[in-house]
Amino acid sequence: MNLSATIKRLVLGTVAALLWLFGGAISALAGPKVVASIFPLYDFVREVGGKRVEAHLLLPPGAEPHSWEPRPSDVLAIYRADLLVVMGAGLEPWLDDILSGLKKREVRIMVASRGAKLIYLKGEKHHRAVDPHLWLDLDWDQRIVLSLAEELTRLDPSGKEYYQHRARRYAQALAQLDQRYAKGLSRCRSRTILVAGHGAYGYLARRYGLRQVALFGLSPEAEPSPRKMIEILTLARSLKAEAIFFETRANRRLAQALSDEAGLKALVLNPGASLTQEELQKGTTFLTIMEENLRALRTGLSCLP
Repeated sequence: MNLSATIKRLVLGTVAALLWLFGGAISALAGPKVVASIFPLYDFVREVGGKRVEAHLLLPPGAEPHSWEPRPSDVLAIYRADLLVVMGAGLEPWLDDILSGLKKREVRIMVASRGAKLIYLKGEKHHRAVDPHLWLDLDWDQRIVLSLAEELTRLDPSGKEYYQHRARRYAQALAQLDQRYAKGLSRCRSRTILVAGHGAYGYLARRYGLRQVALFGLSPEAEPSPRKMIEILTLARSLKAEAIFFETRANRRLAQALSDEAGLKALVLNPGASLTQEELQKGTTFLTIMEENLRALRTGLSCLP
C-alpha cells in the first residue's frame, strides 16, 4: 500500500470515529438529507425533494468531476446523509474508499446509471472505458427522477404524494425538452458534433441520431495528438462543418485555433456536471443548460427552423 493510500485510509478512519463519538450531537432536519455527486443529480434532488429534503452538492464550483476526490469535510457530509446519489459508470472512483463507512452508517446509495445501456469508447488505453455522461440523455433522466421519488419515499413515507407529484411534473418538463431536441435536431445540414474537448456527448448524440467526434476521447485531461488534430480538421472540411464545440471552462484556445484554421464557428456546449460559482449564484438549472446546448447545436449543425 503506497503512502497516499495509507493517509487516505487514516483520514477516512478518523472521520468515521468522530461520527461514532459525536454523531448523536449533530442536529438533524426533519426531512431526508441527500448528497449528490454532480450538479445534474443535485438539481434533480432539489426538483423532486423540494422543501422536504436537505440537498447537498459534493462537487465544488468549477471542479473537474473526473479527477475530483472528496475532502474529509465531504466525507463527513456523506456519512451524515440519509441518501447518496451518484452517477456510477466510473465517474466516482472514490466511492469504493467509503463504501464500508456508508454501510455502517446505513446511508442508502442510488446509482443513477444502474440498468442503462452504457456506451464504451473504442480506442481508449484502458480496457472497456465506459462513458459516464448519461445525464445528457434526457430520456434516461426521466427514469432517474422517478426512481429518486421512490428512494425519497422509502426515507420519508409521509411525503410519498409530494415526491411523486414533483417527480412527475419534472419528468414531464424533461420529456418536453426531449421532444424539442428531437424536433430541433431532425433537419440539420450536419449530423456530426465536432468537440474540441473530451467525448462527453455520446448519449446525447445517440439519442438524436447524431455522431460525436472528440479530440480527447473520454479523458478531459488528455492532450490531442497531431494526428488527431489533422484528422478532425480533415473531417471538418470533408463534412463542410460550420462549427466546432468546446466546453465552458476548457479548450477555448484550442477550439479557437481549430476554428481559425478551418474557418469554423466556435460554440459552447456545456456538459453541465459542474457549474461555476457565478452560474450557481444566478440560479442556473439543468434545464437552462440543456436549452442553451440545444440552441448551440442548432446553430452549429445548421438546423432548419
